[in-house]
Amino acid sequence: MLEKAVAANPDSSSALGLWAEAKKLAGDRAAERLERLAHESAATLENYSEVAALYFHLSWADNEPVTLNRFTNPKGVTFH
Repeated sequence: MLEKAVAANPDSSSALGLWAEAKKLAGDRAAERLERLAHESAATLENYSEVAALYFHLSWADNEPVTLNRFTNPKGVTFH
């Protein structure tokens, strides 16, 4: 399943990392290459949807406004 996840999204650092861990536990030397790819992918990660989900309280109802998450610290969050 991890191989299919990576095939669907070759830049998925999460899937690459999990696949590397599975290979490492199995003693497969391909784990090193997958782990390197996971680190490279994570270095350039731009997951705006995840940031939005963490920063905002998303609405599940019609006509309900999107609001800041009550656990968010706006002074500590910066975007570049």
